[in-house]
Amino acid sequence: MLFSPEMRSAVLQATAIGILAMLYDHHVTVYMCDEFMENEGFKNIMSMVNATLSQPSTNGIQSGHGRLALDAGKDINGTLPLKQTAGPSNGTTTANEPMESYYGRTFPREVVVYFVISVLQYWWFIGLEKLLPARPRYRETPYDRKVQIEESEGREEEVVKRWIAQGRVRRASLSWCNIFLKWVLDMTVGVLCFQTIGYLLQEFLKFKSPTKVFGGLQSYLLFNSFGVYFSITPLARLTAFVVIPAHRQLVFTEAMELIVTIFFHVVIRAFANWVVKTQYAQDFMRNVTREMENDPQRFGLDAGEL
Repeated sequence: MLFSPEMRSAVLQATAIGILAMLYDHHVTVYMCDEFMENEGFKNIMSMVNATLSQPSTNGIQSGHGRLALDAGKDINGTLPLKQTAGPSNGTTTANEPMESYYGRTFPREVVVYFVISVLQYWWFIGLEKLLPARPRYRETPYDRKVQIEESEGREEEVVKRWIAQGRVRRASLSWCNIFLKWVLDMTVGVLCFQTIGYLLQEFLKFKSPTKVFGGLQSYLLFNSFGVYFSITPLARLTAFVVIPAHRQLVFTEAMELIVTIFFHVVIRAFANWVVKTQYAQDFMRNVTREMENDPQRFGLDAGEL
């Protein structure tokens, strides 16, 4: 059943988790290293560099786009959702693309894309389980039934658990071969398909021409696929295939990714704020500032601006 109650529940929960992830990324990640950037030594270095980069004639950089990414982070990174970059090629906004309202355009578009991808991923997990079941399926002996019971992804798991608790049946052993094949298919075909669908939906909802959309597809897939492989996703999917029923795998993986993302953001923030206060970091920034003042051309800076 394509639109079963379990399917609707799982998709809505996964979408809700995705919305939390996007809001977290928008409001928290932008200020993740605020204490680091407010450090006096770091601000001295940035002020020297930005004073030169803000000049139109310096290295061909136009005014308004010459600030370093760290300085402009609250403007640029604030519009990037958790799993998406602003540009298909390098993950940064370009001078030809004006900044758009996050809650007016970016956020609603991301929610629509997340919902569609969640629906497709749910069917993908169910299809993988039917094609390559983690455990051999229990087959009923035929008997006459007056009432036809509707199939449900969650009902079968509940019935099997109840029978195991009653001692009527014994749970079959895991098929590690099927689990490994499912994981490989998910990490190759699945990642490629869903990254492609997500990218196309994103770009078409921006009303871009097909030429521009497909022109950046290859670099987008290359960049984001590697991002998936070096994240918690492979481990979360493998764990889900082993211990989580198919109709709950989508919610489990989305929740795991959100939890791990929050954890690493907290760790990185704490580490960056600790490092900037160490004597080594303070000495390093003072030495860099002194070198920039004594020999600005070595750093590509204009001595007249320091």
